[in-house]
Amino acid sequence: MCRTDLNLTCLNQTGQCGVAVVTLIALMFNTTGVTVAGITNSHGANSRASSGTTISGTGVAGATQTQLSHPTSVFVTENSTIYVSDSFNYRTQKFIDGSHVGVTVAGISGTSGPGLNEIGFCYGIYVDSNQTVYVSDSVYTRVLAWYINSSTGVLVGGQGGNGSAANQLYNPHGIYVDELNGYLYIADTSNNRIQQYVLGQSSGVTVAGGNAVGGMGLSQFDYPTDVIGDGKGYLYIADSNNCRVVQWFIGGAEGIVVAGQTGVCDDSATTMGSVLAVAFDKNYSLYAADSDYSRIQKFSKI
Repeated sequence: MCRTDLNLTCLNQTGQCGVAVVTLIALMFNTTGVTVAGITNSHGANSRASSGTTISGTGVAGATQTQLSHPTSVFVTENSTIYVSDSFNYRTQKFIDGSHVGVTVAGISGTSGPGLNEIGFCYGIYVDSNQTVYVSDSVYTRVLAWYINSSTGVLVGGQGGNGSAANQLYNPHGIYVDELNGYLYIADTSNNRIQQYVLGQSSGVTVAGGNAVGGMGLSQFDYPTDVIGDGKGYLYIADSNNCRVVQWFIGGAEGIVVAGQTGVCDDSATTMGSVLAVAFDKNYSLYAADSDYSRIQKFSKI
């Protein structure tokens, strides 16, 4: 089925929606995951995972430039610069490759508030090719953009109050920026939907989910916490409470499950618990952060 409110046309070859002269091919993944970080023991599966190396923070919570306190999101650029949502310090820290000393690029250390130079609590960050830092603020229900060397942010999504109107968000988490087309995508978590904003516009449109207050159907989400795109017309959503990752054609009426099993929350190689974040590597293998079972699962592209 096709969405009729986004000015898209059904593609005869695929049964999906889009510009009629373009045929888009969805990525496909192995449905059996491999644990690449963390250890799971219940089923004895995927119990071999690499040890990590600390590259940001000291292992002791704090507010100095070498410390972090409750980091909730990370973004790594092509030149290996690391950006971290340092949530209990209400700031975003930037670590140059090889350095353990961070620089605050968004927010004010130790200060939470609704000002454009402040952050309440951040679950999602994205950094574009111009080093603009996008930050989701779940407390003040908004997304802010900090341009390089700026001491204050610019409101690019939400109006700072909980709600489900087109210009509102409710507990936003993960964010993704499509620089080529000028779109911002937001996991509008407590509204169970994915919002698309044209950068510079004050209102968004629902492009995935938003059907009822949580659900297990393929047109529904239950607490979606992250969203990424593949540059091929598809979004990938961490559908947290449904223990799955959903692939959704932008403009489609429903998605398909590409990782995990709907409502089967377990620690086997083909299932997951609560999925909080998703990411791609350069080969488009899909990674999912399985919060319940303290592991990162990799689903290889096929």
